[in-house]
Amino acid sequence: MVTERRADDVARLPDEEERQAAALERLFTEKGLGRHGTFWEVGEGTFLPDGTEDLSGFVVDERGRIFFFWTGWDAERGEVAFETWRPVEPEPDWERDPEHRRARAAVGLPE
Repeated sequence: MVTERRADDVARLPDEEERQAAALERLFTEKGLGRHGTFWEVGEGTFLPDGTEDLSGFVVDERGRIFFFWTGWDAERGEVAFETWRPVEPEPDWERDPEHRRARAAVGLPE
């Protein structure tokens, strides 16, 4: 079950950020990503049963592949899962965006 609430209506749990980061790392590993950097991550305002907020964003890996993701809840497994995971081609103006450039640099790609 997913609880619909606005992000500012809920007090942030002390370890929510750590749980979100751990869940993302697990999911990226399951998708076969090695080194990677995320950019344009945003909380979407839905709080999952483990107390974390669903997230959407992009991830780039060391080969330069970029994926869009959106997390949700897998009730069968009882954990955070990707509801959306799809490859994307970067738009030309992305190369000027500082967040995208930092993610690329984090995996050793030219900014």
